[in-house]
Amino acid sequence: MHSHLFETLREYADRTKLRLHMPAHGGVLDAMDVTELCCTDDLLDPKSEGAILADERDAADLFGARLTLFSAGGATLCLQTAIAFCVMRQPRDARTFCFRGVHRSVLYALALLDVQPVFFDDLEDLFLEQTSCGDLLIFNGCDYFGHVPDYARLAAFCRERGLMSVVDNAHGTHLRFLSGGRLHPLTYGFDLVVDSAHKTLSCRTGAALLHVGKTCSGEEETLREELLSRMRLFSSTSPSFPILLSLTEALARIKEGFDGENYAPFVRRCELLKQVAHESGLRLSGADPMRLALIGQNVDHPRLAELLQSEGIVVELAQVGAMVLLFGEDFTKEKARILTDALRRNLPLSRTERKNSFPAPKRGACVLTLREALFSRAESIPVPLAAGRVAAEIIGLYPPGTALCLPGEVIDEEVLVHLTQSHVRVVTKEDL
Repeated sequence: MHSHLFETLREYADRTKLRLHMPAHGGVLDAMDVTELCCTDDLLDPKSEGAILADERDAADLFGARLTLFSAGGATLCLQTAIAFCVMRQPRDARTFCFRGVHRSVLYALALLDVQPVFFDDLEDLFLEQTSCGDLLIFNGCDYFGHVPDYARLAAFCRERGLMSVVDNAHGTHLRFLSGGRLHPLTYGFDLVVDSAHKTLSCRTGAALLHVGKTCSGEEETLREELLSRMRLFSSTSPSFPILLSLTEALARIKEGFDGENYAPFVRRCELLKQVAHESGLRLSGADPMRLALIGQNVDHPRLAELLQSEGIVVELAQVGAMVLLFGEDFTKEKARILTDALRRNLPLSRTERKNSFPAPKRGACVLTLREALFSRAESIPVPLAAGRVAAEIIGLYPPGTALCLPGEVIDEEVLVHLTQSHVRVVTKEDL
């Protein structure tokens, strides 16, 4: 089974003898790497009977969304689009509530739109906030370590308060196709959900999806055009067709093998992962059954990552207190055996006397808005000299891309002990 886009591009490649258009490689590098031609469709302005819109409608049916838009600019483009769309719809005096642990791309989007959010650290803090109908809530779905929030409670909160919602579910796309989607936010009725396809599906880097939930108000075609108008503000005018094609083909494979509850290859991957954890004596963290996240557990995670890498095994993340391993479609029984053997050899060499943790540092006072700080003149200074200065950029560890100190906040000394880079950017004193 192939996607509508695949069939369109294959027909184009088969019948075209001479390419007198961009890209200049003329199909030598990739026969299906094309541009926005009348016969290939346009991602940012798809034809009503074109291949892209047909594949997007199939994707919406597959995910249970009201409508779905594709992105070749990653989840970042989807988040920018979703946030701009919601800000456009907000009443003049509405506020935006934002989980402090969001990805940096959310903060950049808010700064570009000149929106200063009210930040909250956890759900209990959020539920104490005084909100109004038309306010916007931005929060993470499945996070970097496989943790999933209480969607049912959050959805009820949004309905009761009349809040618009944007869920950054970049790390949980695949959860729609396991256990009937109970760990995917679209199941619970949020307005806009962002899924990053390349993180857990077999797609090229940069493939992502923006879903509109079935509770979002407005006519479908009007919603589509409003979203596309916002996406065009941030997107390249020539999105990558190879990225787009990889997304449509991955979804076509899932559609063919999805029984409404589970996608069999994902189930097999979960079973292999459980086997690896059990035979290695590991205790998994988080709800994501396709992610091996180790938190604490008396393990020197950077040391373990170094030992694994010496055997040719590269992990997604290793930092003090945490380690993350992701598993793609190529994770076979043989590769599971290789990983299990390597963990058995190297875990004893990575044990520590005490349980490592990564406590949240103290938050400094906010003296500038996100936009003011990011657009101020700045200077780069050594980390030891940064305490007490105002952050001109997001200060944190990447990955996972969440902030220890937000732009505009005074940098606390506790933040600096987590950093390994030699310099950080701070606002010049003349701009304060």
